Amino acid sequence: MSVIRLLRLATATAMTSLLAAGTLRASPLADNVRLISATPQAALAAPDARSFSVTQAGMYTVLLTDLATPAPLSALSVGIASSTATPVRLTVSAPARSASMAVMLDAGTYTVQPLAVPAAGTGGGFTVTVTPQGNTTALFVGPWVVPADAGGSPPGQSAANNSFTVTDGGTYTLSVADRGFPAALSGFQAIVLRQPDGMTMCTIVSLAAPSCSMTLVAGTTYDLIVLANADPVALAGLYSVQVLGGSTGGTVAYGATMPVGSTAQPLALQLPAGGNVSVQLSDLSYPASLASLRAVVAQGAEVLQQFSSAGTATIGASAGRLKVFVQASPDTTRGEGAYAVYAHDASGTLGDVAVPVVDGNHVGYVFADSLAAAGNYQLTLTDYQLPAPLAALDLLAEQQGQRIAAGVTPTPTMNAGAGAVNLLVFATAPVTGANGLFGIDLVDTASSSTVFQTTQGVGAAFQTIDVVASPGKYVAQLTDLGFPADFAQVWLIGTGNRQVLTQIVIGQGSASGRVVFDVPSAGAYVINVLAQTGAGQQYGLYGFKLDSAPPAPTVTLTASASSVVAGGHVTLTWTSTDATSCAATDGWTGTVATAGSQDTSPLSATTTFTLTCSGDGGSGSAHVTVQVTQPPGSGNGGGGGALDAQTLWLLAFGVVAALRRRTLHAG
Repeated sequence: MSVIRLLRLATATAMTSLLAAGTLRASPLADNVRLISATPQAALAAPDARSFSVTQAGMYTVLLTDLATPAPLSALSVGIASSTATPVRLTVSAPARSASMAVMLDAGTYTVQPLAVPAAGTGGGFTVTVTPQGNTTALFVGPWVVPADAGGSPPGQSAANNSFTVTDGGTYTLSVADRGFPAALSGFQAIVLRQPDGMTMCTIVSLAAPSCSMTLVAGTTYDLIVLANADPVALAGLYSVQVLGGSTGGTVAYGATMPVGSTAQPLALQLPAGGNVSVQLSDLSYPASLASLRAVVAQGAEVLQQFSSAGTATIGASAGRLKVFVQASPDTTRGEGAYAVYAHDASGTLGDVAVPVVDGNHVGYVFADSLAAAGNYQLTLTDYQLPAPLAALDLLAEQQGQRIAAGVTPTPTMNAGAGAVNLLVFATAPVTGANGLFGIDLVDTASSSTVFQTTQGVGAAFQTIDVVASPGKYVAQLTDLGFPADFAQVWLIGTGNRQVLTQIVIGQGSASGRVVFDVPSAGAYVINVLAQTGAGQQYGLYGFKLDSAPPAPTVTLTASASSVVAGGHVTLTWTSTDATSCAATDGWTGTVATAGSQDTSPLSATTTFTLTCSGDGGSGSAHVTVQVTQPPGSGNGGGGGALDAQTLWLLAFGVVAALRRRTLHAG
């Protein structure tokens, strides 16, 4: 019996071990329902999915209610699905505030996936309840809160809402500093409000007056709300904000440096103790050198170091968090490049990251790993050429701010130290609207063991399930659950050891696909799902089910008699296990049920009957032979007629014997 572990990779990573026990499985090895989002913004806006289990099949009532608090939602729907079907689809349509339906649910696990859009400028909430009919106690009750839509902010505008508690009462100054990174801000507003009454303590309305004073009370919590606008061309910026004062004038109640617009979130470095920190900013110069590279190192509201290009600086810092903000642009000809940030102090490495930098015609990916030991490693990049070959593919490995391997031909072999290593891949989708899949394998050449393995889809929404499996047959099923609408197309591609194990394609009229595939040897494998949502759709829901294939079918076939007289017939009876279909051959033909009985036609000669049954685990056969004998005295009736062979033989024997006697007497 095989043993299989599943590692589910989604927004967060969680691991579940599922082990086979005995010869029968009570549940599938994987039974997942997953939401695909067309854009990262749509993924962030989708409410979380929840699940419940039905132990008793029966009729249930599902109720979806818009709580209209603080305001009605502009759109609300829910799908309740297993991995193979969606028995519930509900939508609340204004002016109604609820919708319900009665549904038959079989025993099993169901996923509740709602979709909700708040009204402009406000949030909302809703509930989903599932109650057995004839029962007042709900089987499932799920309340959800929908935050206000932040997607309507103009490009280059960023809002921040933070709170701080004062420990040293007195007069404080709220001050802001525009860091001009990469360009000056075009607007800034800030306000401090007291909790819980919301009293205004201090306001900044523009960068022309970047500070204001206020009296704060010890033990009181305050909200700091900031709205910053970046330069309209750069659409990126950086500012520092600080609340400083108290009884001595030197107490920092709040301090931070914050990105605006498209400025990337910073690399955060946690310093266990104060002292000197070495920060290295590197242009990895692959596939081409960057057109520009800048960075700001900040701690709280204080900027400790600025880089106008690649370089290394030693920075004095206090214990706590450092933030490194980086702005980079690729070469205009190649459109691809990369940088690294490596920081360390006397205690060791504080951070080691590498980031691809690409233009709008390219995509870049980074995969971080940690090596347990120094040594030589072989790095292999594979284009699986499914669903279509990628137009371009390139590879870069970085460690401690240095490029340690690059290129795809020949396969890079790199010498690496123990610790963090970053693998960067630059890819170009096959053509507009097409999708591709690549994989990375990192192998320790000394032990031939794989220390890192992953796959990545290009050009479509992409999810993976990593599988560690023993040899055997497995059954995979992929289903388009049709909520809120059908996918344009979904691909399932099973890969391992740089080979394609299996694939399923659904869409364009097919809603489900099922395949049996072989795992040739123990090892790590990946189930990859690439999906394209339907035209104009932000979401799609699919189900994936995986289990070990059952054993090859067993078949029994018997006849009601082992022999009959010519012209007679028998009744054939058969059973099978683990079979999905059966076919009759030899003395009978056609497709038959996996169990049953059937009379034969009249038999004139000895006949063998064969039954072959097939299932996910293979096929099995059974045979039965029925002897046919002639009726007694057939061919010896009066009135003449033809003589059978036995009678002719006896007559001939008699004639010979008579002639022999005559000859003896004559002698």
